[in-house]
Amino acid sequence: MNQTRRKMLKLAGLALAAGAVPGQALAAPAPRKISLEELARGVDAVEGLARNWSAVTARGKSGEVNAMTAGWGGLGNAWKKPVCTVYIGPHYTRKLIDETGRFSVAYFDGAHKRELTWLGTHTGAEEQDKIAKAGLHVADLGGFPAIAEGRYACVCRVLLRHELSARDFVDASIPRDIYGTRGWSVLYCAEIESAWKLF
Repeated sequence: MNQTRRKMLKLAGLALAAGAVPGQALAAPAPRKISLEELARGVDAVEGLARNWSAVTARGKSGEVNAMTAGWGGLGNAWKKPVCTVYIGPHYTRKLIDETGRFSVAYFDGAHKRELTWLGTHTGAEEQDKIAKAGLHVADLGGFPAIAEGRYACVCRVLLRHELSARDFVDASIPRDIYGTRGWSVLYCAEIESAWKLF
């Protein structure tokens, strides 16, 4: 863990001790807008994403904010645009993405596994203040919410939405072994509108 990260975690701890409210903005240095090149250098979207996870956050038409943990996705380019892909199962967050066509992804570095596990095993359809109950906070990324405890983040606009089904897979073991009887994921391919360093 580098010295800057230690300092930020210490500040976050002090903010909590001073009364920072989980689910609301964290009293820490403001997120910094960065280039796509810096995002690509900072995020290991292959092994790192699978190992360290991310948090996908959406805001519905009513202004409601919800988030979920995700380990499937990537960064790249398509249709002459920088893109982020995520695969979202039948979660409440997906409903909010579909309402507005936008979401953010905060990428983690292995910290906050306990909080992310809680976030990923509870639904916003049943849990009010889900982000707060997970012990996490919301960062403001140019007017769009994201989970503040990540290292890097991007704000995205959906370009393509495809609900997966068994017939989409050339490798028949994936629907059999990964999905089984659970609901299918929706693949979102979204343009990266902005990239951020969270602390």
